[in-house]
Amino acid sequence: DRVKAKPWLNLISVKEQVYEFWREAMRRGEILPGAVSDMEETALRLGVSKTPLRDALLQLEMEGFVTILPRRKVVVNVLRPEDIKNYYEIIGALESTALCQAFALLGGPEFEAMTRLNAEMRDAIGRDEFDLYYEKNLAFHAVFLSRCGHANLLKVVNKLHPRLDHFHRQQGIVQA
Repeated sequence: DRVKAKPWLNLISVKEQVYEFWREAMRRGEILPGAVSDMEETALRLGVSKTPLRDALLQLEMEGFVTILPRRKVVVNVLRPEDIKNYYEIIGALESTALCQAFALLGGPEFEAMTRLNAEMRDAIGRDEFDLYYEKNLAFHAVFLSRCGHANLLKVVNKLHPRLDHFHRQQGIVQA
């Protein structure tokens, strides 16, 4: 028996670690929409150089999460109601295409999973557990998305969904 050695190399780049830190902090509501951060202070707090921080923030800016301002400041973008509506229209159009492509491949197990997840979403809403609702909603959609066979469509949908993450944490936003 060989004992599995604990890897001593972190295979994820510093830029990716900083990116994931920011995304997770925004998702959890620790960095709120409208918040302004100083890049130098953030680099010091995270213990990273400015280059991977800047690279991560540039990626977040390209994805619409933040805006990099002059004088090394970063502001977390606020989702306006029209932005949310537009994102859902785009995601809805893409997911309806995915559902049409996947429909013939869906059977009993998928319909059972979707029925169960739908009930779990209703329960989560009834208990005001909006994070759980969102998690179950993504799982519901993943059932047919995973069967559509369209890798490029999935890539676009998976890039759009995270933009709405913090929106779902607002109590009362989801209705049964």
